[in-house]
Amino acid sequence: MAETESLAGTQFGGYQLLEEIGRGGMAVVYRAVQISMSRPVAVKVLPRQFIHDKTFRERFKREASIVAKLEHRAIVPVYDYGEENETPYIVMRYMDAGSVDDLLDRGPLPLEQVERIARQVGAALDYAHSKGVLHRDLKPSNILLDREGDAYLTDFGIARMTGSSTITTSGVVGTPSYMSPEQAQGLKLDGRSDVYGLAVVLYEMLSGRRPYESDTPYSVAVMHVTAPIPSIRAIDPSISPAIDRVLQKGLEKNRERRYQTATALALALSAAIKGEESDPSRIPTKPIVLPRPDALLTEPEAPPTIPPVYTEGQAVSRAQQPTPPSSKRVRASSVRRRAARPPRQQRWWVNVALGALAGCLLFALLIALALLAMGIGAWSPLPPAETSTPTVAPSGGAEITVIPPSGVLPPWIPVLTETAAAQRTQVGPDDAVATTPSALDPVEVLRQVSGRIVFYAGRDGDTELFLLDLASGVELQLTDNAAGDRYPAISPDGARIAFVSDRDGDDDIYVMDIDGANVLQITHNNIEDGPPAWSPDGQALYFASDVRFDGGHDLYRIGADGADLFRLTDSAAKDMHPSPSPDGRYLVYSSGQRTDPETWEIYRLDLRTGDSLALTDNDENDWSPAYSPDGSRISFLRRGVGRSALWTMSADGRNQTLVYDGDGYEWGNCWSPDGRLLAFTSGEENGAPEIYLLALGGSEARKITSEGGAYPAWTSGPLR
Repeated sequence: MAETESLAGTQFGGYQLLEEIGRGGMAVVYRAVQISMSRPVAVKVLPRQFIHDKTFRERFKREASIVAKLEHRAIVPVYDYGEENETPYIVMRYMDAGSVDDLLDRGPLPLEQVERIARQVGAALDYAHSKGVLHRDLKPSNILLDREGDAYLTDFGIARMTGSSTITTSGVVGTPSYMSPEQAQGLKLDGRSDVYGLAVVLYEMLSGRRPYESDTPYSVAVMHVTAPIPSIRAIDPSISPAIDRVLQKGLEKNRERRYQTATALALALSAAIKGEESDPSRIPTKPIVLPRPDALLTEPEAPPTIPPVYTEGQAVSRAQQPTPPSSKRVRASSVRRRAARPPRQQRWWVNVALGALAGCLLFALLIALALLAMGIGAWSPLPPAETSTPTVAPSGGAEITVIPPSGVLPPWIPVLTETAAAQRTQVGPDDAVATTPSALDPVEVLRQVSGRIVFYAGRDGDTELFLLDLASGVELQLTDNAAGDRYPAISPDGARIAFVSDRDGDDDIYVMDIDGANVLQITHNNIEDGPPAWSPDGQALYFASDVRFDGGHDLYRIGADGADLFRLTDSAAKDMHPSPSPDGRYLVYSSGQRTDPETWEIYRLDLRTGDSLALTDNDENDWSPAYSPDGSRISFLRRGVGRSALWTMSADGRNQTLVYDGDGYEWGNCWSPDGRLLAFTSGEENGAPEIYLLALGGSEARKITSEGGAYPAWTSGPLR
């Protein structure tokens, strides 16, 4: 076959090639039909002049392998890969509306269309980066469109898998007009190189021209490295200064000053287009049908002056509460520091104090290591002590118990036991090596779902609790009253449900049987108590409460019968969304300034020492963490395309991975009992939220409610 010879009109493997629709430097693309299914497809063929070139063949095969691992709604999926007459080919979904490059033939695009493409492509890039894939060749011809105008990222021909967070390029590859400065110089790359490429594409979509143009590709590449960043307003003065500032930041030559994610760039552009003056990284309030999970996080309009009142026998007043452990907060060294914030100036005495603290911590660590060497190492929750005086069993007994000093911690916290060390088998947050879910077929996993999900929905004007049997699809309404019943949590044995209700005029914690019977009010006060979470032994509940009436919350523990209230945190921050680790040692939660969601991070509270460790540390808002059943992973929420996205990370804060980012607002996440799936809420701005299931490793979520549903809680226990 000659170099210009076309295969159009021939049968190629199991496909009938109809016409050539694209030709590039290393491939020819045909519109085709899959004969066995009469399905329209696009077939990408390696030209014959390259079939004996090992480099091109490997690159072609790698593209198929990489894209097959990327299952995202804004990435063109690969259906098949094979060879016909020694000629490799890739079969993809056929996109019938052309590319962004085709649109640019008619001039600049409307602002609304640019915004939509930016959000979708930005989400696809961040997803690819979370899977360790860099595109490295982002340009308008590699963004395809469907008939509805949705954008899809394609052509991963020169994409690379990252070893850790960066890769080393083998020579300079890519299209010079869209190369980042670091790519043009052959330096190590990370996801911010693709962010630069997206900024170039946005510049071209808005103006009809590229930021740097010259006679030769080499000179264009040099301009990306050395030339000043051009203002788009020099081309089109009607473009707002706010949009110009977004593009200027996206085109920063120093990637540390650039937007750190493609979604951050897309959100900033969206805010600039809408003329919003506020920081676009914050999550705005969305008018959805049901209350959002952060409804309790909004500042009250007029803080009341009445102090909180706890009914005797149900809870203790704040003055009677035990002194909480010191809530010392330290940062995890493995988490990226905030690059945009200037370092704090410290006085000499602060440095001395920090040095002394470090010495104390080192001494404590040595003691802990000595205890571990003696065989004292695992954590086990104990019931409340009958007396305040701790006792230690004789060393010759079957169990050695080490209890913290009296008055420092409540008696119910986990304590070190030799017996528990021998019995412990599950993976916990102390394991040095983070675990990842095994390879599963997401479609098959979703077919095998079982158990029951409790959720709330506002179907008759107020919110009630419902139970959905996943095997049969049958729903059971559990509550029916004029109040708002929300935020259910199922006890570890599957027998009871804790939830929030405003039956007495403000949000309190209630507990009832799984079938809706035997309702018991747990907290009795005139303040707002937040979503509850069960302790691993089912004997207590964790929740947040605004005891100061200032929009800030503290975390509390209370017995499942309403007794033994204990305050866990006491700070000016907003501490919310507690979730205990399965072994009972830790409590993860979100915390930050009450009026600035950008400061919200995920923290891990050590229930023995009272110390909090920041598991996330960035300029984005992270919230609503939930431990996986084996304690090895944590799901949480972070800003995304639909104003939030679903992420997971290891229990120590490492391996932060985007797992789902739809157009809707994702929230209210929980794990399946076997840890293979996540259930979550997602809803469009003007529609009722619904509950979806997502198999880890997959990208397609399955909707399981149709009349509204939010904040799922999952159990495998029987209905009693």
